[in-house]
Amino acid sequence: MNTFEALAERYDDWYRSPYGKLAFQTEKECLRAITGKVGVEALEVGVGSGRFASYLGIRYGLDPSLNLLKRAKLRGVRVVRGTGEALPFRKESFEHIFMIVTLCFVSSTEMVIEESSRVLRKKGTLVLGFITEETPLGKFYREKAEQGHPFYSRAKFYSREEVKQLVKVHFEILEERVAKIPGYGEIPEGEFLCLKLRRM
Repeated sequence: MNTFEALAERYDDWYRSPYGKLAFQTEKECLRAITGKVGVEALEVGVGSGRFASYLGIRYGLDPSLNLLKRAKLRGVRVVRGTGEALPFRKESFEHIFMIVTLCFVSSTEMVIEESSRVLRKKGTLVLGFITEETPLGKFYREKAEQGHPFYSRAKFYSREEVKQLVKVHFEILEERVAKIPGYGEIPEGEFLCLKLRRM
């Protein structure tokens, strides 16, 4: 059983914590600003418990964790179990794909990007949201990972430029937005980066 399956309740409860509420509000506003109206033919890869998908109106959500998918389903998301490295969808199935704090947890970023390109329609959009490695918050999370944190120890954090290099084979950048996440207690301030990409 993977970490997110075993600790699904702990993962979802984080969003109800004081810092979790603050970060989620900042991140979802950044995503809303860059996406506007999503429409029905949208998929979130790494949907987790469905909080972002529900807020943004994303119809479909994919995740390997059954326990998290149960929560996403309760939030109105049509759920599919699977991984981003082998998306269980036909070619050109979606107009929009979202990956929100997901790239850092996948086993192969290259495969996930390639699969996203495959199931997106021509000129379809991929929206990425992630904490940049080079900020104080990114460094804080990396330190937590080194200390054996159950979630962050599974993550690989990327800089802004690293992500741009990863996607450039299949996508062009349409828009870029940055939201500042305030610090809270021991947690330093951070930067949430949203990239809106178009399939080439």
